[in-house]
Order: sequence, then structure tokens, then C-alpha cells
Amino acid sequence: MRFPLSHQRRSRTRGFTMVEVLIAIGIFSMVMAAIYSTWSAVLRSARVGVARAGEVQRTRVALRALQESLAAAVLYADNAKYYSFFADSSGDGALLSFVARLPESFPGSGVFEGERLRRVTFSTEKGQLLLMQSPILEATSKLEKPYTIVLAPQVKKFALDFFDARKGEWVADWFYTNQMPRMMRVALSFTDKNAIGKEPVTIRT
Repeated sequence: MRFPLSHQRRSRTRGFTMVEVLIAIGIFSMVMAAIYSTWSAVLRSARVGVARAGEVQRTRVALRALQESLAAAVLYADNAKYYSFFADSSGDGALLSFVARLPESFPGSGVFEGERLRRVTFSTEKGQLLLMQSPILEATSKLEKPYTIVLAPQVKKFALDFFDARKGEWVADWFYTNQMPRMMRVALSFTDKNAIGKEPVTIRT
């Protein structure tokens, strides 16, 4: 039995050749690769944005605690046992300790039940910026452990500079325990791979 010629031609044009299938698969693969590449770039950008936002927030909280406590600092040279000012800026982990009359909004105030006059200490330990507080009468006792808050994790550097009014310049060390510098410069950086470099922040005392 013979089919019409037109029917034979229609039968031959049905389906795809192997070459066409391979070309289609190649185009589809390129489209999927482009989509994946774009999605990966979006995810990387999102991670960088989250890391930067987290760093900005940690820096803001730490600097605010420093500013509030230094603005409320109390120093009596005649009673250095309780009111002395300590600063150790050697290395990448500085230490700062002084007495302050802290506001009720200061971190940790709820623990001390109205004891606003406290010794506060800022230091780094195991890559963390710590805020330690204790009532002024307990601060000299080695038996009492201060109340400690982690202000910021993954801290790479916590450094201090002090403005010496006598010399009219910034100095790296402050040896006067019976007086405070007029201004302090704080440098804080983190170990995040996507961390943003920051200039030191100047705080007036």
C-alpha cells in the first residue's frame, strides 16, 4: 500500500534530530549556569551586607557604652584606692578601668538595683570585647567577681590613644591614675572577613 507523497513528507518532519537535541541541551545548560551564577552573586552580596550591618551595630553598641560611661566618670584624687583611673594600651587588646555614676539605661544596670556608682572596666579576652562592672566598694575585693557583658565578639583590635594637654599631642600610654585625659581616641576592628576598615573614634571625657 502506498501513502500519498504529502503524508510521507509530514512523517519525515516529525521529532528532533540528535544534533538539535544536543544544541537544546547546551542552551538549557548555559541558561541554568547563568541563573546559578546570578543567584550565587546575590547570596554573596547578601552575606556581605549582613556582615557589614552586624559590624556597624557591634561598633555602635561598644562605642555608645564607652561614651556614656566616660561622660559619667567620677575621679577623686584624694581617694585613689576607689576612684583611680587605669589605662593599658599595650598590644591590640587595651584595658580601661574607672569609676562612673552610670545612668539607669546603661547596660547591666538592672543587676545592681540602683547602685549607680560603679567601677567599669573594658578589656578584651579571647577575641571578645568585655564590659565588667562592680559596685565601688566591691571593686577592690579579689573575692567578688564583676558582672561581665560581652559587648562585641570577634574583636581583632581594641586600641586607645590619649590626648596629653601638656604636650599638645596624642600619646599611646597614660600613666596618670589620679587624672583623666581630656580626650581619648578609640580604634575597634573585627576579625570578620568582610569587615570594614574604620578610622579611630575620638571621645571627649
